[in-house]
Amino acid sequence: MVKYTLHYFKSRGQGECARLLLAYGGEEWEDKRYTIEEFRRTLKNSMPNGQLPVLEAEGKLLSQSYAIYRYLARKYGLTGKDNWEAAIVDSIMDQYKDYFEEIRDYILTAAGFINKGDLDTLRKKLYVPASAKFFPILKNYIKEAGNGYLTKAIMSSISLFNLFIFYLTLFTHLLSCQDYRVLDFGAKGDGKSDDTLAVRAALAAATSSNGGRVIFDSGYSFVTGALNMTNNVILDIRGTILASLNASDYPIVLVGPWMYYGLVKQPLIASYNATNITITGGGTIDGQGPYWYACRNNATAPPCYPYGK
Repeated sequence: MVKYTLHYFKSRGQGECARLLLAYGGEEWEDKRYTIEEFRRTLKNSMPNGQLPVLEAEGKLLSQSYAIYRYLARKYGLTGKDNWEAAIVDSIMDQYKDYFEEIRDYILTAAGFINKGDLDTLRKKLYVPASAKFFPILKNYIKEAGNGYLTKAIMSSISLFNLFIFYLTLFTHLLSCQDYRVLDFGAKGDGKSDDTLAVRAALAAATSSNGGRVIFDSGYSFVTGALNMTNNVILDIRGTILASLNASDYPIVLVGPWMYYGLVKQPLIASYNATNITITGGGTIDGQGPYWYACRNNATAPPCYPYGK
């Protein structure tokens, strides 16, 4: 059995679709990732075209991301049930290539590889009009397929490519957001101090700008009460959020009809009628449940359960 090695940077980017295909194939493979500096210093001159990604199989090297996608899709039977569906898959992938070429300067500038000018200007000039043209095309393919996917053959390479396109969309959204670090708003992040007011101030600043990325830095533990996410807000949790043990940090709110009508304490993270919200970052949200359950179940303790009366 051939063992594959995928060489790419320490990011998703153009390597992610190949990773998805290799994971789907179920064969043994190695995911080698490099910093830009490592690649330039040790690998660039040995790659077929001096670029990544590269798929290695028994000493043979295959470059160009779309060639890798197509090779793996054919190998794992993901190119559609006939030649026509395979051609549709190719058509959509080529359409995406055109889209990426239009937004390339924006993406690479946002990622720090090049500098083609002001990021917000590039976003408005390149990303917004290109996306307005590209995504309706995908919508038409989905409508024609009638199954929620881009082609009638659900498990085709393009259905996995769906995930890659979604990732790129999320990636560009993340890059275009203004950052609001809760540390900059007075949060201590020491796991003891109550950072509720600082976190809410960061969220309020993002809300006033019609969205943004509220960052909880890694290496810190932020104690906070109830938070409310509004339109276009991203909670980028790289460290730890600890639910406050102070019941007063959870205001009384009216809920319903999704649960039941009535007045209850607001949960740790809530949102109502908001769109385009994201929780990301790979950190930890610790609701400190054992404390609250023990408190609620102790008949001699005062009412302190935060998520109910």
